[in-house]
Amino acid sequence: MNSKTIIAGLLSASLLTFSSPFAFAADISTLNSANGEVPISAVPISAEIATDVPISIEIEDMNKFVFGSFTGTVVSISESEHVKGMKYYAVENEEKAPATIVVTSDTYILDNEEISVGSKITGYYNANAPMIMIYPPQYSTEVVVVEREDRNVKVDLFDTDYVSSDNSLKLNISVDTVIVSENGEVFTGELADRKLVVVYGPSTRSIPAQTTPEKIVVLDEDVIEDADNQEDVSQVAPIDVSNEKILVKDQPVSSHYAYVSAYINAQGIVMVPLRAIAESLGHEVAWDNDLKRVTIDSDISFTIGTDSFAKGEKTIELGTAPEISQDRTFVPLSFFQQVIGTDVADVIDGQIIVK
Repeated sequence: MNSKTIIAGLLSASLLTFSSPFAFAADISTLNSANGEVPISAVPISAEIATDVPISIEIEDMNKFVFGSFTGTVVSISESEHVKGMKYYAVENEEKAPATIVVTSDTYILDNEEISVGSKITGYYNANAPMIMIYPPQYSTEVVVVEREDRNVKVDLFDTDYVSSDNSLKLNISVDTVIVSENGEVFTGELADRKLVVVYGPSTRSIPAQTTPEKIVVLDEDVIEDADNQEDVSQVAPIDVSNEKILVKDQPVSSHYAYVSAYINAQGIVMVPLRAIAESLGHEVAWDNDLKRVTIDSDISFTIGTDSFAKGEKTIELGTAPEISQDRTFVPLSFFQQVIGTDVADVIDGQIIVK
């Protein structure tokens, strides 16, 4: 099967169901805004499309590699105790939304720039890879860029015409464009269907925007195979946390709770045993069987099946409700950081850590 699917005729009637002439326009004005790229406006679809004319549209195979990214200012840095060279950069974006950018020895850091508290960085990761739904989100990055006002950076796959996979940027490569591999050696191979880190200045206001790049870094890997031969990520099993050790204040939970396992619920959220962790933290947990209600100490309470956690006069929602499983109360892992107030509640190096 060809890596591009041709859908003909079926969309002609569907187009008429949209009231706006911009319904099929690609408004990509926000793409890479963190990197300072020139915004691109949507282009209206002509209103003179005949209803009896078949329409053929090429749609890229959804299995193709896609980069996601998160940009934020570094607020703290920590190192893994178990994996050499792995670092965790806690960041906040402009809306104060937190995230953790994970950097390993395999992560390419553009120009090997130093990252410190206060640095504004963008982490690029495989958006199709399975992720544990924890808060704050944790991104295992392939590329990290320290943001600077004097340059734009685009990390993406580019086709044979040097157009990015999201159709937002076309490269006009000149004799002055420096093309190197990750180790800095001159690269003379094909650029099509490879992961590229593109450094450039001004770009046109066309669709796609066009630019003459100053530098291209070819990430170390084989040429991306045809999408038909790639793994169907929709069939990848969710990450299993049931065998991961639960550490509270760097110590395993009491052996009394050793048989209780964490799991991932239907929403993809990591759920952990409440009493095992809360009592290991030194809190008192009370259960009202009639109301199916839990009270912690004297100021925290919630009801099974309701995404509403009361702490004093404040009510907190975590995006998923507490559940009963294994005859125990389970809460989202984020409960301990967002409600209890711990510094860390995360899945790190194959362990569930709360402290």
